[in-house]
Amino acid sequence: MKRKYFSILLAAMTIAASANVYAAPSIGQIIPEAPKVVEGNLSNKQELIVKDVDTGAYKDKKVAEVVTKVNDDNTKVNMNEILKDLKVDTTETIKTNTNQKVNPSLYEPLTPFVDLVIKEDDKITYETNGAIKTTLTIEAAKDVKKKDVLLMQIDPTTGKVAFVAIEKLDKATGEVTATFDSLGPVMLIEKVPVVTKKVSPEKYADKKVADAAEKLKDQKAGFTLTDFIDDLTDTENKEVTLDNGQTINLDDYVSASSLIDMAIKMSDDYSYDMSGSLDAQVNCDIDSVDWKSLVTANDADFDVDTAEGDLSLLTEIEPFTIPDSIVVQADASTGELNYLAEPELSFAYPEKEEEEAEEAEEADDADETADTDETADAEDDLMSWIVKDEAGSSEQPNLVIKGEFKGMGPLAIFTKDAK
Repeated sequence: MKRKYFSILLAAMTIAASANVYAAPSIGQIIPEAPKVVEGNLSNKQELIVKDVDTGAYKDKKVAEVVTKVNDDNTKVNMNEILKDLKVDTTETIKTNTNQKVNPSLYEPLTPFVDLVIKEDDKITYETNGAIKTTLTIEAAKDVKKKDVLLMQIDPTTGKVAFVAIEKLDKATGEVTATFDSLGPVMLIEKVPVVTKKVSPEKYADKKVADAAEKLKDQKAGFTLTDFIDDLTDTENKEVTLDNGQTINLDDYVSASSLIDMAIKMSDDYSYDMSGSLDAQVNCDIDSVDWKSLVTANDADFDVDTAEGDLSLLTEIEPFTIPDSIVVQADASTGELNYLAEPELSFAYPEKEEEEAEEAEEADDADETADTDETADAEDDLMSWIVKDEAGSSEQPNLVIKGEFKGMGPLAIFTKDAK
């Protein structure tokens, strides 16, 4: 994934002066202030500073290799590569230092690595006597959302990777508050944008998924589940068992949407390489959806004729689920099939959805100011994405599918055929 240009670096974290490891501008030129320690066992002679990375001082040579690669602005590297090199198992549940679930494969670097260390006289150490809570002013953290960013830190001795939650963030100044259990190279990372769009079979790594998508890419709603995944399953009786234990027959289901791509948006391309899962509100362009069949399955008395002339009426429908409905997605990288049974559905204008997300974040910020506890919803923010539809229009609402998605690639929503 393309990271933002590293000249927007960690600003105002410290004034540590040290020899440059790379030819990039020195920390002293772009970081004019020292971090402020809020809590931590530092002696009077010790100070917490940030300086240029010194990979030669790392005991773990793999950490040194990764940091060198990430900080080389001539080398393209994405988070999956970084995590793989650091032996982070993304198939397991990963949590931040504050016990929040996170999927780091869906993040990208906003800054290069810099060394967070303790300085005592002329001695630099990467060891700390307990956790250190500090405030740092990060230029790249200006105007970002707290729920979208993390600090990634690596212990240069053990190679252990930590994902450090930002406890407070001043979007105007970029000042963040975070607690570090260890010292070493640290960088700011941000959620990648995830979008829906027209399917792109030519970009899929899995040939069977590409072939299935190619066959259906121009079809509107109305194809069967068999049409989509028959060639992707090994079943002989056209029955599959969902995660919830329910067994369904492929021939019983008809799509209520065309085939839609969910993908990671890069600067000028898309990626389908993802591990783990994400909680998403997936926007689907209303023109790609048989919205009439969905709303009447929810409410047989709904006046679809009136709504056809005024689509805004759809947004007045409360979120709903349709019995036996299912979202089926084929992972474009692995070919794995993922099923989301009876997802929550709603209709919303894209800008309204973003406004509500902004209001929720402002409420969280107010809670932080009052030193209140994080809510359960806030704890899940790092796993939550609003997936925008690139074909969507601000003049008409989207169908929004809410649920946990376990891959990137083509998907469609299916309902049980009434016949």
